[in-house]
Amino acid sequence: MSRGCLLVALALLQGCIINRGPLQSETEAGVDAFAADARSDAFREDAFRHDAAIDAHSEFDVFAFDTGIDAFEPDSGIDAFAPDVFTPPDVFTPPDVFTPPDVFTPPDVFTPPDAFVVPDAFVPPDAFVIPDAFVPRDAPSGCRAESCNAVDDDCDGLVDEGACTRGGEPCTASVFNGHVYLVCEDDRSWNSARSQCQGLGSGYDFAVLVGSGEAAFGESISTEDVWVGLTDSAVEGTFVWIDGSAETYTETNIAEDCVVIRESDGVFGDRDCSVQYNFMCEATITPR
Repeated sequence: MSRGCLLVALALLQGCIINRGPLQSETEAGVDAFAADARSDAFREDAFRHDAAIDAHSEFDVFAFDTGIDAFEPDSGIDAFAPDVFTPPDVFTPPDVFTPPDVFTPPDVFTPPDAFVVPDAFVPPDAFVIPDAFVPRDAPSGCRAESCNAVDDDCDGLVDEGACTRGGEPCTASVFNGHVYLVCEDDRSWNSARSQCQGLGSGYDFAVLVGSGEAAFGESISTEDVWVGLTDSAVEGTFVWIDGSAETYTETNIAEDCVVIRESDGVFGDRDCSVQYNFMCEATITPR
């Protein structure tokens, strides 16, 4: 049993003796004397502890001063306080030195293609020469390019197609009942238009549309108001064709003596002879 525990037990015992009252035996008196000695010893223990603490404090300050490390280690044997010596962390090791990527190598220097060479200036082929009018391979001998002569020169069954021109444009040729009819888009007065037809030669003159069949055909090929060879200029009110054939046409205006095929309804209509219109020519087809 430690000395401290013994002192506590003695103190408890003393309390019990005191509580018994004023009657004390010699044994109790001895106990009291022993308790007094114990208290003296406790006092001396406290003094000893006080001196030891002072000595420890002094020794600790000197030791700490000498060693530079905080430590409490008194000579009395009481537990000394000595924290673990500070251990710094492992020395910082920097990461591997940064290694830049391979030096950038630019692609091969751009080499432009061979310089563009402008081809020789365009040289058009020899001027286009319009060949002779088309002649079918199986055409009989003697066929040739078409001419404005009321003859089927190229043996294709058509007559004067594209061969007769007026006003810088070819007249449109059509064949009906042994005759060739031309519609020419060249605005002229009635008298001038007749001169243009006659100037084509080969029997061409104003178209004469006698009978319902020819009149209907003339109307079918007309695209605008066109002059034809009908007039009452010789005798007012009596219309005759330029070849002298009579026509039972009743005029609508006494002051107008020349006749057109009207585009609006395809029938005859009298007009002022000085007004300019397209015109229709006609010729009898000449066999080859």
